[in-house]
Amino acid sequence: MMVFTYVGYFAAGLAVQVLVAKILKLCWIVLWRPYALTKSFEKQGIKGPSYSILHGTLPEMKTLLKAANGVILDTNCHDIAQRVQPHYNRWSAEYGEVFLFWRGVQPAIRIADPKLAKQILSDKSGAYAQPQFDHRLLSFAGNGVGQLNGPDWVRHRSILTPAFTKDKLKLMTKRMAACTIDMIDDWKNRARIADHQHITIEMSEEFKKLTCDVITHTAFGSNYVEGGEVFKAQDELIHHCVATMADLYIPGSRFLPTPSNRQMWKMENNVNNSLRRLIQGRLESAQARGNLDGCYGDDVLGLLVEASKTTNKSLKLTMDEIIDECKQFFFSGHETTAKLLTWTVFLLSLHQEWQERLREEVLTECGMGIPDADMVSKLKLVNYTIIFFF
Repeated sequence: MMVFTYVGYFAAGLAVQVLVAKILKLCWIVLWRPYALTKSFEKQGIKGPSYSILHGTLPEMKTLLKAANGVILDTNCHDIAQRVQPHYNRWSAEYGEVFLFWRGVQPAIRIADPKLAKQILSDKSGAYAQPQFDHRLLSFAGNGVGQLNGPDWVRHRSILTPAFTKDKLKLMTKRMAACTIDMIDDWKNRARIADHQHITIEMSEEFKKLTCDVITHTAFGSNYVEGGEVFKAQDELIHHCVATMADLYIPGSRFLPTPSNRQMWKMENNVNNSLRRLIQGRLESAQARGNLDGCYGDDVLGLLVEASKTTNKSLKLTMDEIIDECKQFFFSGHETTAKLLTWTVFLLSLHQEWQERLREEVLTECGMGIPDADMVSKLKLVNYTIIFFF
């Protein structure tokens, strides 16, 4: 009986110690760390919006975003920061180009100095490692090469680099041109059906379809139709997750079966299962033809699947890693490119003299033919314009 009593006292004491340790750690994360970091940066001349317990600067960010959504921009005004990033716009005006802000209890430094950006991007010491990303971001963007650090980054980068050599990009240019021609033919067909009546084409939606078409063709080759279905599933997941990104995240809440979490889990499973079927289909297709050359296709998916079958551990990928890289490829090139194209067309509609100059250059270098990689490289004014708008 005495032994059990001592065991009970010991277990209770241990539980109290664990509880106290957890409370102290929570206080350090929620209270002391934000206070100490804020004071440390203030000594270096870096300030920022006030930290709110647990919420950080998220409440102010949400308030500014909500107000900005109700503002209609003047079409002659190119200052879009006040609409798309009103919190950065406000804070940079108040605290300078470099300031500290908080996503919940996670600190972040915003910089705008090209020299600082160059120092960070060119650093080889590992001092500027990728941060721990929000699980909502990883659910749709994948834990791919853009989020990795150290040996894993080196391994993924070594595997993916061959997919973007000059010769590979030239092959992709043909597919991109074909997808663009399909889009233009569709516009012509809609205009013909309208029988000389005015029709409205939503350019942002058209360019989203175009980038989806281009990426699925270059990433999945002959499986681009199935790739398009994956794209749609991922797009739904992105919009669901982005809608909650500015909400307070409580550690561990991602595992609770809330309605929002259950919907996110369902969407993520749809994306992952669809990609697994695509990958398995590529493997079965290679097996059916004997795969004597060890090649699984000349597209991005083929390169990733090939890496899963290699015996070289330094160049090997697991199934989950392939899925993450596919997500990354989709996310990085879809809406970003579509928005760039939309913004470019919008500005060219306001400055039609530039339309004429670009059209003249295209006709000079390409004539009435379909542009190929060599022609595109000669379009200096077009490339300059896109880079400038970007």
